[in-house]
Parts: sequence; C-alpha cells; structure tokens
Amino acid sequence: MFKRVICPNCGSKVDDAKYTCPNCGHKFENNKKNRALTLIPFWRQLIVFLVGFLFFQGFAYVFSYIISSAALAEYGQGTYAYYSFIFSIKRSALINFTSYFVIFGILTGILILDAHDLLKSFKGWRPIVAGLIGLGAILVFNMIYNSILSLTGLVIRDNANENSINSIVYQYPLLSLLVFGFIGPICEELTYRVGLFSFFSRIHKVIAYVLTIIIFAFIHFDFGSSTIINELLNMPLYGFAAFVFSYLYDHYGFAGSVYAHVSNNLLSIGTAIIGNISK
Repeated sequence: MFKRVICPNCGSKVDDAKYTCPNCGHKFENNKKNRALTLIPFWRQLIVFLVGFLFFQGFAYVFSYIISSAALAEYGQGTYAYYSFIFSIKRSALINFTSYFVIFGILTGILILDAHDLLKSFKGWRPIVAGLIGLGAILVFNMIYNSILSLTGLVIRDNANENSINSIVYQYPLLSLLVFGFIGPICEELTYRVGLFSFFSRIHKVIAYVLTIIIFAFIHFDFGSSTIINELLNMPLYGFAAFVFSYLYDHYGFAGSVYAHVSNNLLSIGTAIIGNISK
C-alpha cells in the first residue's frame, strides 16, 4: 500500500491506503481498517518518525556536550564537580525543554499541509471519552502490575527517565507542565503514531503494533542505569501505555491518542508538583 490509485468515482489519484477519497468522499470498502488513521504520504510518515526519533536523540547528545563544555569552561573542573547534581538538573531541563520545542516546530512544519486531517479528529466527544477510558486502563494496569510485583517480593521504583523528569519538575514546575504535559506527548504521538504506526499499518497492523510498542518502551529505557533490573521492571508499564495509545489512534484517530497521552502526563506531572508543594 505504497502507491496512488485512481478513484473510480471522480478519477483523481488517491493514496491506496485511504478509507475515503479526499476529493469526492467515495469510500473504499477494502480499507475500512484505516478509517481512523491520519494517512499522509508514506514518505512523509517515515520522515516524521525519523525526525522525531533520531533528531531528538542526536540533538540531545550534541546539546548536552555543548552545555557541559560551557559549564566546565566557566566554572572549572572543581566547581563543576562539586555542584554536579545542580548542573545536571539544569542541563537536563535545558536539553529537554529545548529539544521538545525544536522538534515540535520541525514536526509542525513537516505536517503543516496535513493540519486539517489531524485537527478534524478532535471533533465530537468520542475521542475525549475514548482518551479518558484509555487513561483509566493505564492506571488500572499499573495498579495490577504493581500488586503482582509486590506479591512476588519485587519493589518497582521510578526509572531513570522518571527520576530525571521529577527533578526537573521540582525546579521548573510550570514549564514542565507545558513541555512534559502537552508538547512532549504531542511530539511523541506525531512521531510514533502518525509516523511509525501509520507507516507500518500499510504493511500489516500487527507489525505496526509490535514495532510501536517495542520502540516506545525502549526510548524510555536507560541502558546506562546502575539499576538495570528496575529499568526492566518498568518496561511493561511503558509497553502497555504504548499499546493503549496505538489502539486509540487506530480506532479514534490522532485525537484519541493525544487525549490519553496528554491526560496521563498531566496526571503524572500534576501529582509530582503537588507532592513537591506539600513537602
């Protein structure tokens, strides 16, 4: 499903993965499985994924090196080492905030021609309800999973990714609410649902689900962590969340996955902020 076909109703060229002809509204019955997806050209789906995935990793690494070098030059090795924890939080915050703003701008530019298709999925109440049900499913799964681990004597803690975010939230609560609560999840939904999931849905839905779940879980995994077991124990939580977001995108469109992802992040960040205030 990587070619354009002729609509039998109006004669215009149409992406053969689409459910309806964008020009005349003619329905292609064989493509009902793609009725909720935002189907942009396959090459743009691939670009969106690669930009969101590779650019974030590369930009964060380069930017981290630049910031660390600048701090060492300004404060010296001794002072930098003494205040390494403070420098680490500031560097992490600057990297995360800057990276998400830059990527959000780039992805918006790439998808500007598809804005109408992305935004029209927000019409109506169904995506809102679906997103909240998705959030509920994630919370229930987390409770059950933590209970099972407790019965086996295992204790799961926040992984390196969550600890880093919590440290940033403590220092910059309002900016964290904006970036981690809204901009971050929207960027991830564009990258892993509109880009990755939609691209591989052209081949097979099972492949799309499996790859999206695996990749989404591993981007939240810290391979250099000293508590690798805890990182592994956290993987099912991210994997299930990825499944829920993908399912909602598959059945309720971009809005469904965005509502669930944003509400999940807002709940997490809001809880962290309230916890910091109450200390």
